[in-house]
Amino acid sequence: GCSIYFSIAASAKTLEERLKTYDALWKDALEACLKAGGALSHHHGIGLLKAKWLELEQGGAGPMHKALKRAIDPQGIMNPGKLGI
Repeated sequence: GCSIYFSIAASAKTLEERLKTYDALWKDALEACLKAGGALSHHHGIGLLKAKWLELEQGGAGPMHKALKRAIDPQGIMNPGKLGI
């Protein structure tokens, strides 16, 4: 296996434009990774910003993960929102 780290640099006039470009580039990179059969991982974890792609990677296991989370943590107090669940 191998790892690919992305460093993104872009030019834009406003912060809003820079953030929009940054998000679009990450979206394209993550979707290309998944399309090529890659896995989304990082030694610091997936993170909140990229959690929405985790369900795509796991091939529909998201509903099962959400059901397990609700069963284990019905009040939603353990790491809310992490891993997209």
